[in-house]
Amino acid sequence: MAEKLQLPNVTLAAMTSVDIYETIKAMEYSMRQITFGDVVLITHRRPLTLPKCIRYSHTSKLDNIDKFNYKIVYELGEHIHTDYMLLVHADGFVVHPESWQDAFFKYDYIGSPWPMPTDEHAYYDAKGQI
Repeated sequence: MAEKLQLPNVTLAAMTSVDIYETIKAMEYSMRQITFGDVVLITHRRPLTLPKCIRYSHTSKLDNIDKFNYKIVYELGEHIHTDYMLLVHADGFVVHPESWQDAFFKYDYIGSPWPMPTDEHAYYDAKGQI
């Protein structure tokens, strides 16, 4: 078996109030061949089945997509204690850790498309930054 990839400056994170058991399994699967600097599940109540290797961090219940989106954009950083973060979901997690490249650290976002704004308010935070 290959040596585990060491990512001490990366937090493996998940934020959810649904499919919590499945999300924990996705996090554990993501950790099979990677040692992260921190691993955190951000949810509205501590799961009884939470492994000791996953830190619990509290947020209010995410009972609709608008709350989830708001918290991901504006509050996620409060739960992260490393320089980088890899966000996973019950249906989206690390499958091929051997594909990791340190070049990923050059980017501030890798994932689904993030559209550029076409007006003066969409995708801007309270400080006017995209």
